[in-house]
Amino acid sequence: GGPAPGRYVPGVVLVRFHDGVTADQARALAGALGLKIERVLPMGHTYLLRIVDGSSVPDAVARLRARPEVRAADPDYLTPRSPLPAPIPGAAAPR
Repeated sequence: GGPAPGRYVPGVVLVRFHDGVTADQARALAGALGLKIERVLPMGHTYLLRIVDGSSVPDAVARLRARPEVRAADPDYLTPRSPLPAPIPGAAAPR
């Protein structure tokens, strides 16, 4: 069973490469799999990849997970954000 549709950002995947994989190797591997590096994330060796060959997120994740250079690959799951607290009626604005 793959991830439920609509619960992750469409068109992108998160991938973490093993230590020792260079940025050039990551770029080459992404290109070979129909992906493009969108962003390098602050966690080590982790990239946000855009799917450029029209394949689905589950397909891209499966292709990445099959590669020995890849430590982890996942959809970019949507995380619920807490709404801002509503203003209290009649409360004075902070000065």
